[in-house]
Amino acid sequence: MATTFFNVVKANKHIEALELQVAALTTELAALPADLEAAAEAQAALLVQAQADLATAKASLASLSAAAQASAAQVATLTADLADRDAKLATVPAQVATAAAAQAVVISASQGVAPLELKPVANPATTTKPVPAGKSAQDRLKAERTH
Repeated sequence: MATTFFNVVKANKHIEALELQVAALTTELAALPADLEAAAEAQAALLVQAQADLATAKASLASLSAAAQASAAQVATLTADLADRDAKLATVPAQVATAAAAQAVVISASQGVAPLELKPVANPATTTKPVPAGKSAQDRLKAERTH
């Protein structure tokens, strides 16, 4: 401030006002370290809590990952078991047909009927003729009977 004062009273008043401003700023400046320290302590407490939460989350994630891997292994085992059971189940109709044929031969023989000679069909589904488009199965059967 490069103002020139010709009046001593005015200069003293200006000096007093500046001294009051300096005192107020000094008081504010003295309070700042305490405020900063309190804020730093609060942030440190939050950081400690966040680190504890992070450790808990990591432990939970590890536990859940292990459980997921165990579940995946169990699913693989059950899938293999299911495939094995499906394979066994696929042989049941042939076993039933064989047992039924053997039982029919025994019953026929017990009644004095000569056994029939049956030729096995490799795939019965492919021995039937397909139904032409626009015709029903009954139309195909009628056509076969007339020929």
